[in-house]
Amino acid sequence: MKPLPQSTLKELHSLGVKLSANSVVHPASRIVFEAPVSIASTDLRISANPWGAFSYIRDGRLASLASIGRYCSIGPGLTCGDSNHATSHLSTHPFQYKTIGFANGHAEYEAFESTSTMGADLNLPPPRIGHDVWIGANVSIMRGVTIGDGAVVAAGAIVTKDVAPYAIVGGVPAKLIRYRFEEQVVKRLLAVRWWQYKLSSLSNVPFTNIEAALDEIENRAQSQQLAPFRPQRILLEAGRITILPPAPITEGALPLTLLEIATMSKFKLLSAQDLQSAAKELCKIRGIEPNDTNIAEASAQIQAFVEIQAAINSIESINVA
Repeated sequence: MKPLPQSTLKELHSLGVKLSANSVVHPASRIVFEAPVSIASTDLRISANPWGAFSYIRDGRLASLASIGRYCSIGPGLTCGDSNHATSHLSTHPFQYKTIGFANGHAEYEAFESTSTMGADLNLPPPRIGHDVWIGANVSIMRGVTIGDGAVVAAGAIVTKDVAPYAIVGGVPAKLIRYRFEEQVVKRLLAVRWWQYKLSSLSNVPFTNIEAALDEIENRAQSQQLAPFRPQRILLEAGRITILPPAPITEGALPLTLLEIATMSKFKLLSAQDLQSAAKELCKIRGIEPNDTNIAEASAQIQAFVEIQAAINSIESINVA
């Protein structure tokens, strides 16, 4: 594989995607970027949607990655999404399920027949990395892993299991060291989703004081002083660049007010019909017409609320355990 042509790199740079000249993008990769991003000295073999805005990596090898959120800081030497090998089969070598491309065409390999297939434990989905995640140097992230929003992975860790939002993990295999904040603060952070707003909307927030920062962001949200950040997206596929429209509202839904949350709690939200009914009720509360556009936006906001509640429940279950 060769680095991308200088003309492609130059066009990407002009769009806010700073991909270093010594980075390599596999021909089968398909990546949707939210500008600005910075990628240095990295081997990309991924189909990621999205690579979130303001996220950067200093160098690494990404064999697979489903998505990465906004404002992620990734140190040098990341290995992400490599496949596992069987340990209970005759051999640990992948020849058993005929997945070694370098041997294609060799007479000995072509004469070999096998009915073995890669089990579900080996064919796990690509990793997912949330928003505002800090990954230290020389970290390995295995397939099937989700790293929650706000998490920190210490240098040298091998991550084999999901990492809860705002957890700090380290070691081989990675284990919980502590949480960045108290449980109530984590719940507020997951609810406010500060990364979905324009940076200009966060001007003069007291970032060094977490309680004061959350108070200020929550107050601005309630008074509708926060503007959603919905940048254009840049698709890089087979070496070609395509400009995509901003992400649908489902990927940047604004939080609900306390009154709206209280109303949503009356619905089970287990089916599409439940979601539709709740969206119509939300339109009613807001005094807007329940047309297709408004219902779609309300549904997206409710779905985001459901996902936040699920993340909060996961935090509570871990603390109870």
